Amino acid sequence: MNVSSSSKLLGHSENALPALDYNIKDYYNYFAKLKVWQEVFGKEFLHVRSFTRTALVGGDIVSDFSALLDGNIEIPSCRVNEGVGRKQFLLTHKLLELGVAESEILKLKPMMAADDSALAPSRRSAENFFLQFEDSNRLLNDNFLPHASGLAFSDDFSAYPEQGNDRLCAKDLAAWLPEMFAAGIKEPAGLRDALLVGRIQSLMTEKFMDAALMEELEGLVMCLEATAHIAQVQEPWYRMIKKKKRSGR
Repeated sequence: MNVSSSSKLLGHSENALPALDYNIKDYYNYFAKLKVWQEVFGKEFLHVRSFTRTALVGGDIVSDFSALLDGNIEIPSCRVNEGVGRKQFLLTHKLLELGVAESEILKLKPMMAADDSALAPSRRSAENFFLQFEDSNRLLNDNFLPHASGLAFSDDFSAYPEQGNDRLCAKDLAAWLPEMFAAGIKEPAGLRDALLVGRIQSLMTEKFMDAALMEELEGLVMCLEATAHIAQVQEPWYRMIKKKKRSGR
């Protein structure tokens, strides 16, 4: 669950947008990727499409691909690998970050998947992230994917909220805990305390923190750490009782 290529590249931070580093900047440099394809196949054989539902024929990539083919070809669309709701995104990434066993995460998945609320970064975060790729997007626009913005994609971020909802907060945990306790995971109270420790530690990095409040939060972390528990991956029972060879190959 946490060994996929995207997990290795993007990590498991709770923010909707990954932290920028060399690999992330290279990954989202669409112009550089298309230049490689152009060198192999030629620009005249490339049909570059915007991966935006409103811009795709039929609203999905399968129908859009079918429309590009010569002849009356119909391929049934299949919706897989679509975005998940806010609860599943935030909680799954936090559980993976803590090192919770996959078997425990699977027990929690039904209660997480039942939520379909949208995850959204703040308007400023989304715009700042987009502008990091301004140079490559301008080249992408001029060579492969023209857009009125001059940057290949829309630069209108008015649909994003002023304040994002891509952080796990204590109120979220308070709302989700009854379902987590009923999911059959090992020591749910220990997992709750581990999640709270992470939330408090993230607060302690804020610049507004004064010395007295910092001291109180440090004490609260120490209290919770005493009862925090993460159900990690365990070896199967048959491996634990298997005798080790003393001789031979």
